[in-house]
Amino acid sequence: QERADDGSLLEARPREDVAGMVIGKWRFLRFVMAAGLLLLCLPSIAAATTLYVPANYPTIQSAINAATNGDDITISAGTYVENLDLLGKSIVLAGSGEVIIDGNQQGPTIIAGDNAGTGGWQTFYGLKITGGLNKGDSLSGHGYGGGIRLSDTSFVLIQYCDIYGNEALFGGGIGGDYTMSNTYHKVMMKNTAVHENTANRGGGIGGDFHGLCTLDSSIWQNTGGGVDAEQVQHDSVIHFARTLIANNDGGGLHFYSSNVPTYNRALVTNCLITGNRGVAVGSGTANLQLVHCTIAYNNSTSDAGAIHNFAGENYIYNTIF
Repeated sequence: QERADDGSLLEARPREDVAGMVIGKWRFLRFVMAAGLLLLCLPSIAAATTLYVPANYPTIQSAINAATNGDDITISAGTYVENLDLLGKSIVLAGSGEVIIDGNQQGPTIIAGDNAGTGGWQTFYGLKITGGLNKGDSLSGHGYGGGIRLSDTSFVLIQYCDIYGNEALFGGGIGGDYTMSNTYHKVMMKNTAVHENTANRGGGIGGDFHGLCTLDSSIWQNTGGGVDAEQVQHDSVIHFARTLIANNDGGGLHFYSSNVPTYNRALVTNCLITGNRGVAVGSGTANLQLVHCTIAYNNSTSDAGAIHNFAGENYIYNTIF
């Protein structure tokens, strides 16, 4: 038996307690070693940098030029008369206070997209986007998108924005074109208003999409229709949820598929579609689902005022007409 410093006998530990302590320490050591090895094996992640306009950069475009993928650009309150090109970078443009970006009818206010290989999304947060003009040759793709033009393959997230007073041939507020093979656009929009924009088709949103989703948003009083979206890829999904579609001249929602309609679907849930001049919901996609919607007071002189599906099937659940 062991003795303490004063010569007294130490209480003997049971053998199983000693064994348990040794095993416990060994397990802890193995955990620490494994955790360290895991950290060594993880790829290095560069910390995002925040660039401030105008504190660090006098213009938004100069901050974009300096940014790298993953960076945030924080814009102080004010009106910025600029036509922006994100240069294919996956970055965040965020307003601090009321930030107005005015394209001054000199072209699209913002050119987004071409970021498929960057591994991230381009994000717009808390911005007012206005004054965009895109009346170019529609065959070359330059007539799509007045407020936000989606170029090449795009992954774009729009939150708490106000997109108004823009004009284009297609997609006055937001527009994207299918200019080459293997290009597609995915757009997610939340808590955003798209209103008082103008286009030949898709006054609010128009063009070609692989994915288009809106949540808690509104699309109203646009000329050329609220939404005119073509689904051009396999398994294209369009989903409008808790979105107001109102008082658009040229119809409310229009979906269609040109290449592979069998696999495409459009889902409209918990939406109010009202006061539109033209068909409330027109569809040429294979699968149109209306769930918990109210469709009322729409007026069409040529087709049905509520729903006109000329290519596929309708699935209607708990919807008021």
